[in-house]
Amino acid sequence: MSIRVFLAIRLNSEIREALDHFQDHVASILPVKWVPSDSMHLTVKFLGDIEPEQVSVLQEALREVVADTAQFSLRIQGLGGFPSLQKPRILWVGVSGAVDHLDVLVACVESALSPLGYAKEVRPYHPHLTLSRIKTNTREIGRIIETSDLLKQKCVFGNVLVDRLGLYQSRLTSHGAIYSMLWELPFGKAGA
Repeated sequence: MSIRVFLAIRLNSEIREALDHFQDHVASILPVKWVPSDSMHLTVKFLGDIEPEQVSVLQEALREVVADTAQFSLRIQGLGGFPSLQKPRILWVGVSGAVDHLDVLVACVESALSPLGYAKEVRPYHPHLTLSRIKTNTREIGRIIETSDLLKQKCVFGNVLVDRLGLYQSRLTSHGAIYSMLWELPFGKAGA
């Protein structure tokens, strides 16, 4: 039986607490279903359904990539929406800082997995943390965001040291997705 997996960067507890605080603060303003902070992660590549024996194959394929990667720091800040904040289907928090290092990691992961049959992503990589998936009333939510002071706030959640890459399984349930880590590989080089 296949499993649904993705590669991601785990967040630290300080970022999760700041995201929880923000969600609690704006819950009375925005009537949306929030993604629990313990489910948030920074996706590097979604792989989809794989056979369980591929878990160790992926680990071996990426071992050299992470061994050649130096740790770097990202800043979690800003608010955005897909396709826009005027009509958001996804409400997200942005990523800044050493994004160029993150882009290199993503490109190296793509190159390492391509020979195994994983298609390279054609859309540009846009690093973000999903705060909410909005299924209905997107225009109304957009108006609330526009007329509230949400966009005037700094929305800075802190820094995360990126020093490892993990493979996560995603199990879809009636209460949402449940994520579990299958493996994690630490980067092989000290800070850049």
